[in-house]
Amino acid sequence: MLNRWLGSPLGTVVVLVQIWAASSLAAQCVPDTHRLCMLDDRFALTLQATSQLGLHTGTALPSSDDDGAFYLFEDSNYEIVVKMIDGRDYNGAFWVFYGPLTSLNFDLEVVDTSTGIHKTFKQRGGQPVSHYDTYAFPTVGGPPPRLPEATTESTPLNPASNSASDPG
Repeated sequence: MLNRWLGSPLGTVVVLVQIWAASSLAAQCVPDTHRLCMLDDRFALTLQATSQLGLHTGTALPSSDDDGAFYLFEDSNYEIVVKMIDGRDYNGAFWVFYGPLTSLNFDLEVVDTSTGIHKTFKQRGGQPVSHYDTYAFPTVGGPPPRLPEATTESTPLNPASNSASDPG
């Protein structure tokens, strides 16, 4: 198992991302009451949270192929929203974005069913802060990362000093 720490922009919450390879691979995600499936059913997402009442399993609310939400107690009270992006053309990886709408501690597990790689994003500390990981699920043998295009044009810092724009 590989552990990677991600800090929050405010520095108030520390997120531990745990990565491990599964011993057996599933063909694809099968959505159910507690599982979101994203990006053509390649990724399976589940949520576990703890409150003063104990451990709770999130109920999945799919929205589209690349986003959804979970609730714990009432279907009108979302606890976390999640979005995934296929960023392989840009940096060779799948991206995970999530925004907690709760102060509860939780574990958001994301599984790449085609590789068996699991990642668990954890909120601890009670301060809801959005997070993202644009290298969450790198692909092997994918296209190289896209580099910014270079520009050869120069723009004057002071347009008034450009003789071409001076009518006189």
